[in-house]
Amino acid sequence: MTEITNFEEFTNAVQTALQEYFGKFMRVEIQKVNKTNGIVLTGITIADETTNIAPTIYLDEPYRLYETGTSFGEILEKMIVLYRENRPDESFDIEFFSEYEKVKTKLAVKLLNYDMNREFLEEIPYIRYLDLAIVCHCVIINDMIGTGSITIRKEHLSMWEITETELFADAMKNTPKIYPADLIDMRKVVDEMYEKKMEYGNLSMYILTNKARLNGAVSILYPDILTDIAEYFEDDIYILPSSVHEVILLPGKYGTDEAYLSKMVQEVNATQLKQEEILSNHAYLYSRKREQLLSLPLIPE
Repeated sequence: MTEITNFEEFTNAVQTALQEYFGKFMRVEIQKVNKTNGIVLTGITIADETTNIAPTIYLDEPYRLYETGTSFGEILEKMIVLYRENRPDESFDIEFFSEYEKVKTKLAVKLLNYDMNREFLEEIPYIRYLDLAIVCHCVIINDMIGTGSITIRKEHLSMWEITETELFADAMKNTPKIYPADLIDMRKVVDEMYEKKMEYGNLSMYILTNKARLNGAVSILYPDILTDIAEYFEDDIYILPSSVHEVILLPGKYGTDEAYLSKMVQEVNATQLKQEEILSNHAYLYSRKREQLLSLPLIPE
C-alpha cells in the first residue's frame, strides 16, 4: 500500500478500499457535510440500490487514529462493523415532506450563533435575535433512523408555497410541545456527580434546557418562561449560554460584574466546548421590569 501522508490521501484510500470490499453493487462516496458554526466534516457513505438512505461515517477521528499509530486495516475493519451496525433494512418514506400540512406539526426552532453561521444562513430562512439566529427544522422520529432532523431551506418554502411568517409561527408553536422545557437545580447536578455533598450557602443556579437535552438553549424563547422564572427569583435573570443545548440561569443579585460574566462564557467556549456547540460569547440579562432579554458587554481584548 502506498504511504499515506495527508487527510486527502487517507480519504481516497478509504473510499477505494471500501469500494473494493463491498463490490460494484454498492456505492461508496465521499461527502462534505456542512455543520453549524462553520464546521465542514468529511464522511463516507455506503449505500445500495434497495434503500434511499445511508449512514455517514465521518473520517476526521479515524484519520487522527491513523496518525497516532492505528493501522489502516484496523481502521477499515472498524468502519465495516460500524456500517453493518447502522445500515438501514429498508427505505425511509420521505414523501410526507412534499406536503406542508404533513410537515408543519413536526417543525421546531433552534438557536445558532449569527456571526459564525453567516454563510449557512444565506441558504435558509432565519430570524435575527440579538447576536443569534432562530432557524427551523423538521423533527423526524422513526424506529429505523431514531431521531433526526431536516433543516428548512428557502427552496422548501417555494415548494410548499408558504411565507416565512407562516413557517416560524408554526415552528414556534410546536417547539415547546415537541421539546418540553426542563429547569434543573444545578446543585442537584453537582451532587449527582460527587458522592460528598457540597456546601452551597445561598447560591442559586439553574440549568434551562429541554427534556431531550438537544438544542435546549432555545427554551429561552418559550412563551412566558423567563417571565415566570424571574417571578420565582423575584429578581432579574443573568443567562449564561453554556452551549446550544442549555443555558445557566443566575438570579440578578449575584451578577456583581456583568462584563466578567461574558468573559466567563468566552473562556468556557474556548476550553470546554466543541466548536459546533458554541452558541454565543455574550452573557445576557433578562430584565424583569422591561420583560426583555439584553446582551451584556464584552470585555475589550
